[in-house]
Amino acid sequence: MINICCASGDIEVEDNFANFPVQIEKLFTGDSSDADNFQSNIRQLNSALALASMGARIYHAAGPLHPPTGKALSYGQLYIMDTKQAAEERRSVAPNKNCDRSIMNSLSKLLAEMNAFAKSYKCFHYDVAQC
Repeated sequence: MINICCASGDIEVEDNFANFPVQIEKLFTGDSSDADNFQSNIRQLNSALALASMGARIYHAAGPLHPPTGKALSYGQLYIMDTKQAAEERRSVAPNKNCDRSIMNSLSKLLAEMNAFAKSYKCFHYDVAQC
C-alpha cells in the first residue's frame, strides 16, 4: 500500500510504524475480507473519519462544536457522539455506502480512544454541557 503513494519506493518515508495499532496494521497487510474492504475504501474511510475538512481556509475547517439547526453532523462534531452512532452517521453518507459497518465501527472507536483531537472534542462538549 505504501508503494502506491510513495512512487514505488522513490520517496522515503520516515518509519513511524513502531507503535502502529495492530488492528490497522492487519487491515493494511491482511488478506481477509475486512482487509479487502478497508483497502478498497481507504479514501472514503479516511474522509469519513477526518476531524476537519482541509479547505482553503484552515481556521474554518473544523466548524462549530454543534451544527446549525437542521444540518447534519460532520467531521469533529461526530466525535462527541457515541462511537457506534457516529459510525452509522458516517456510513449514511452516499460515498461511504461500501465501507463495511464493523470496520467503520472499530475505526471510529479506535480514533475516539487514541486521537488527542477526538478526545478534545469530547472534552469541549462536556465543558459546554456543564455551563
